[in-house]
Amino acid sequence: MELIDAEPRVKMFLTILGLNKKMMHIYTRHNGDFWCTILRRTFDGDLKAIKERLDEAPDYITPNVAKGLVVGLKANFGDHDTWDTTYLSELATKEQIKALLDKIDSIPKMEGGGADVKGKMDLDHVWAMIFDQYMEWSSTVQQRIIDSYIAHDEDGQGLELPEFTDMVHNFFQQKNKDAEPLSDKEISHLWKHLVDKTGDDDGTFEDASIFSMAAMQLGLWPPLSED
Repeated sequence: MELIDAEPRVKMFLTILGLNKKMMHIYTRHNGDFWCTILRRTFDGDLKAIKERLDEAPDYITPNVAKGLVVGLKANFGDHDTWDTTYLSELATKEQIKALLDKIDSIPKMEGGGADVKGKMDLDHVWAMIFDQYMEWSSTVQQRIIDSYIAHDEDGQGLELPEFTDMVHNFFQQKNKDAEPLSDKEISHLWKHLVDKTGDDDGTFEDASIFSMAAMQLGLWPPLSED
């Protein structure tokens, strides 16, 4: 664990893979999908130089590119209708994402070091800020799912299909492709997918944390909270 604490990129990589023991409880495939988007934007147009740039310590990017990692390199930062916030829009409101852009703006810029770095930001500092905020938002959403699980598990014996059905309608508020509430058949199909994710075949989820991870892994998100 000393290496994880000492090297931010190693900690980030292990967290994405679900191998960071301190963060395993909020692992989903979306972590890796999100970070692939960040990496693709970081090295946009310069893919052949990834190894060389990653070998540099530190590397620097402009403030506009830093913010573009979050909302898209071609986005107008003042117009959220132009943003591409794939993997963030399920976790954070536009106001929360705007606050992240403001935090990135506050990162110190290089004042010296030559024309190639002057006015730029440390890439690792930017990455860490984005990654930590993403994981914080993921953790918040997961905790909301856990709290709802506990509230709907009326007998305390684990979540069963009837309780999950109430949860879909009252908490997840999931809709089908016609923007209608899910039917009992659609909910039953969704339940089967969740059960398959955990390998649990007794028809009951007995662990709120595992249920929340399975729900997020499947892309089952609750409506955004303003908190």
